[in-house]
Amino acid sequence: MYGLPPDQWREISFTKRLVAQLSRCLPETARLRFCGLPAGVVSVADAGNAVEALEIRGEEGLYRVPRGWIWSRGAQLDEHARIVGEISPGVNRPPAWWFVRRQKFLPQIVDCPGTVFSMSGDDADNLYHWTFDVMPRLRLLDPARRRQVRVLARLRHPFHRASLEAAGFLPASIIPAESRTLYRTEELLAASVVKGVTPANLACAREIYLRVTQSVPPAKTPVRLYISRARATSRKILNEQELLRVIEPLGFKSVLLETLPLAEQLALFRDAEAILSPTGAALAHLHLCRPGTHLLILMPQGCADFLYRDMARTIGLDPQLLDVPLAPGSNPDPVKADMILDQSCLAAIQSHLR
Repeated sequence: MYGLPPDQWREISFTKRLVAQLSRCLPETARLRFCGLPAGVVSVADAGNAVEALEIRGEEGLYRVPRGWIWSRGAQLDEHARIVGEISPGVNRPPAWWFVRRQKFLPQIVDCPGTVFSMSGDDADNLYHWTFDVMPRLRLLDPARRRQVRVLARLRHPFHRASLEAAGFLPASIIPAESRTLYRTEELLAASVVKGVTPANLACAREIYLRVTQSVPPAKTPVRLYISRARATSRKILNEQELLRVIEPLGFKSVLLETLPLAEQLALFRDAEAILSPTGAALAHLHLCRPGTHLLILMPQGCADFLYRDMARTIGLDPQLLDVPLAPGSNPDPVKADMILDQSCLAAIQSHLR
């Protein structure tokens, strides 16, 4: 059902699967309004007059959906309550899986008059995914048009509203997307773009975020930045004080990015000449770095997530990686584990930074 493979279908509880099967006896939109479930999944080619392609650029496209629906998790549906595949990209699972998994009778429905551009996306709360999977949709919506439409997006973190306003949307036109809510529009605009750290997406992110930093004057002295994860739930440096004793004499300043306004966070990367950090989402701001910025990433031993190394290389940096032992008793998954810097690691860091 919904084109889900058997292994994904079995991950959902029996009760939810049964509701999904029984709901098929209801008319299309009634299934959505009463059971909170879509009528199916359709491609743009098979949607007929329900979806109109406004602009196609290779693999990317901007589409108009009269009387379309938006689900806060990142699905865009046509007037017949069918998920439109090209403009409903999932991250970990397809949107239909989440619909069934989080099925709710009589879901909240909000009417949105006028034209609404959807920035709703699976995992849009994550800085990296917002910056490189969701925000690039703006490349297909003309800047002049942005001031004429409303936009629906998550507003959980400061980077959501700040980036949308910097992109040209009027503050009053931003509709906050609430969890498990359906938005019924008069006219839906939605874009399908190539996701990830591509040159076009990097340029889009850099253009928008540099506008956010305009309120922060350039640093008068070189910025040497250590990004602390002391308040994070994973990949913390448990003996961080020992690290600080090594790096502070070299001019490095420890920063908890989450305690700073967004403009100041971004300006630190814009002005940095050297960055030291455990691997993590804060490094999504690397696209603001100048050519030649020195970068040393602390990696938990066994961690095969080289996302930020590859991103740094894409923007022309020469990142260095240092494997760090996992902390005893920490999570056995290297992606979630905390770290302990032994003497050889501290010596290697000192040598790198000099």
